[in-house]
Amino acid sequence: MPLLRFPSCFLPEHVSTPAPPTVASLSMTHRNPTKRRLDLACPQSGASNPAPTLSDVVSSGVENSGELYTVAILQTLATGNGNQVFKAELHISGGEERFRVICKVASSLKCLEALRTEGHFYTTSLLRLQGHVVPNFFGLFEGTVGELSVGVLILQYCGPSLDIAFEYHSLPTRQKIFSAMAAIHEAGVEHGDFNEGNILCDDKRHIWVIDFGHAHTHKGTCALFCKSATFYDKNRSIANLKPLGCEICLVTQELCMFYQGVFGGVEVTREKLPSTTADELVLRISNDYGYKDPYDSASRFLKEYIEWLKKRQAWDEEALEAEMEEDRQKQLDRDEAYNYEDESDEGDSEEENTDEDSDEEGVEEGSE
Repeated sequence: MPLLRFPSCFLPEHVSTPAPPTVASLSMTHRNPTKRRLDLACPQSGASNPAPTLSDVVSSGVENSGELYTVAILQTLATGNGNQVFKAELHISGGEERFRVICKVASSLKCLEALRTEGHFYTTSLLRLQGHVVPNFFGLFEGTVGELSVGVLILQYCGPSLDIAFEYHSLPTRQKIFSAMAAIHEAGVEHGDFNEGNILCDDKRHIWVIDFGHAHTHKGTCALFCKSATFYDKNRSIANLKPLGCEICLVTQELCMFYQGVFGGVEVTREKLPSTTADELVLRISNDYGYKDPYDSASRFLKEYIEWLKKRQAWDEEALEAEMEEDRQKQLDRDEAYNYEDESDEGDSEEENTDEDSDEEGVEEGSE
């Protein structure tokens, strides 16, 4: 069983650790099945990645076990409440590839239990989704430092989280987010903490869902809905989604999938420029709500539909243009960095040639 030796300097400052030793030995408690581990693939890793900027190193493994993990800590991303998150670089013995990873460190019982929950789902229900809509999972290690229980969970790095509210993203991006959540629900998992901070978007605009510490097994029937739902669907009702008893209703609301209005005491569908007439809408609603002029109320309601959809479509176009401009700027920045590296290499070559010419001139002068 592999071990993880984690330097105590990365534990929370308020935790007193024994010295010496300054390294904690942690045992792997959750790992992918062997066949799945052979297929690990991190699209953002490779020889082009810069070398680690910090010299602090975490090593894992057992002597003569044939397997050694080495993780170099690159950056602290978050800290507090018994939990820390690091961006790091992972190398596994026997291979040349280096993976960009996230190390989640728990030093409280509550956070440690959340890591165990997360590790459980990654290695069971979410196993087939690794590398597709959830990160690849490299393992969960547990142990003690002094009298402190510590856990370290290692995941593939998939990019930054969304920095603005869901509603301000383009329709294609929101569709990808819903598709990812639908896949998770169809796998039998309810995330339990759906928010922008737990949705990542990489350089290729691929969406990843993270942080399953609050997840639980899903027992609803929303998988049938997930397969058929479309944005601005004229046949969907928020009221019809609530009985599903899971967060898919929240997901549809946060992603602005449907228009949420109330007419006749019923939350009605968010639909396209409606073919529905005021007369047809009135027929859908019970006569027991006491409207003095139900036809007039239905007409106003349909007008609100149209106004909402026009605004939503206009914002979708603007958001898409903003995302495309952001992608274009990122590409320009990458091209500029690449050109700068080429110029630096050419400059080094010219200096070397100049030095060689000077040496040759010195030799000729000496011969004379």
